[in-house]
Amino acid sequence: MPAVAVFTLIGVGLLVVVLAGYLIRVALILWHVVRKLEVVLDGVVATGEEAAPLGQVANAINADLEAGRRALEAASASVRAQPGSGQESAGAGLR
Repeated sequence: MPAVAVFTLIGVGLLVVVLAGYLIRVALILWHVVRKLEVVLDGVVATGEEAAPLGQVANAINADLEAGRRALEAASASVRAQPGSGQESAGAGLR
């Protein structure tokens, strides 16, 4: 076998070993990335589960605020409906 063929086989063998090592390293890095993403995803899921009851609390707060708004509108309407409530005199002073 000529020397050129031996050097070519050795070169190809080294190239295959280097490429295999590089691909193994990339696979290990990707495996670590996947593990980190799993941890982050678990944290996101846990946060979502912890925040889920807030929807019920927010609905209760909105219902209470709606009742308060209605009470204030009713009080405002009753004050406006009363004769001599001071609305006319306050407006006259601005002219």
